[in-house]
Amino acid sequence: MTERNYDPKKHIEYLMSKRPEILLPGLEKTGSVDDKLKENRQKQSFDYSNYIRNKRLQFELKKEEEQRIKSLEESKETKTKSELKRQKMNEKTAKKREARQKRKRNQQAKKLVKNDNASLEANASSKS
Repeated sequence: MTERNYDPKKHIEYLMSKRPEILLPGLEKTGSVDDKLKENRQKQSFDYSNYIRNKRLQFELKKEEEQRIKSLEESKETKTKSELKRQKMNEKTAKKREARQKRKRNQQAKKLVKNDNASLEANASSKS
């Protein structure tokens, strides 16, 4: 005996197509039980699609929240980096400014010493 591919779903569909139309009190003559079943299936599939849509929206909102948090953390990080960089630059410029001022004071002191020495020599030569 050869084995057939038995599909219970197809068999039920075949039996449903062969059965006579049953009128229920809630259905009109044109409606059938199949229509009611189709409506229920559509409602179920619609509910399932809502479920999927809600899950997708939740996932997207979660992802957006994570992205927002990540961007805030990155902005804080870059802000602190730029602040540190600015502080280092300020320290460097302060050191350079201090060195320039020190050189300037030394040069002025040398000029004063030269001028004092020159004036002392001039006074000494004028006294003699």
